[in-house]
Amino acid sequence: MSRTLKYRQQVGDFRARIERILRTGPTSPGSRRIHIDTTGTRTRRVPFRTTEEHLALYGHARHYSVARILALLALVREVEKTHLRPHRVSVQPTGAIWQAYKGTAEYNACHTCPSFLLFDGQLPSQITTNRALQRHLVVEFSDCMLMPRSVNEVDIFLDEAAGRAGFATAAEQVLNDRSIDWQEGVEIFREEVRSVLGPIGELYHLPPGRDLQLRDPEAQQFLDALTAYFEGLFLRRVGENEMRNFIGQVLAEMGSGQ
Repeated sequence: MSRTLKYRQQVGDFRARIERILRTGPTSPGSRRIHIDTTGTRTRRVPFRTTEEHLALYGHARHYSVARILALLALVREVEKTHLRPHRVSVQPTGAIWQAYKGTAEYNACHTCPSFLLFDGQLPSQITTNRALQRHLVVEFSDCMLMPRSVNEVDIFLDEAAGRAGFATAAEQVLNDRSIDWQEGVEIFREEVRSVLGPIGELYHLPPGRDLQLRDPEAQQFLDALTAYFEGLFLRRVGENEMRNFIGQVLAEMGSGQ
């Protein structure tokens, strides 16, 4: 298991808090964020040695976040038979409601998924009655990593340019079409984001490639963050064994009725 996944929040560690969130009922986008780890002291952090490694871990975490959420939506489709409804479930990207923990003075708690999503205007936890799926949807849409504020600005640029819309498109396809699994959903998302990250890929494969240095420090940081996203999404694949284990864990909880 990669360190990015090992140091993520786990449903079992925050089950009581997640259950309280689910019992509280609907919350509208734009309202105050609801945090899973309210004190910020119970979530283990991702270790890293250099800024480059930190960015690479974050780029990889964003790829996995998309895969896990699409896998959960594929399970929702099978449980709730959304593909058989007379109308397609519409998916709308919107501002985050749930968050793993608060940021600090120096670092933002950056969501690893490109956008929070509403399904026919409902929260992710409202599109299924299965409690296990509800808990995992809360955790996945809350998932964060502490990153420098400048990286959060790159997040906003990338997600507004393609990430939010691409994520919503992939989610809508998975939820409404039984022939599309989570892997194909990830490919749909990757193609949408390629429109923005494509030039980074071209630059990456030309000398000096990854070692390109710009004179402006802020421009260099922006380029480094985009390069990390490119590497995480297009040069590192989502591990099939890790995803198989994740889906198996969710299925086991669903079958237990807990």
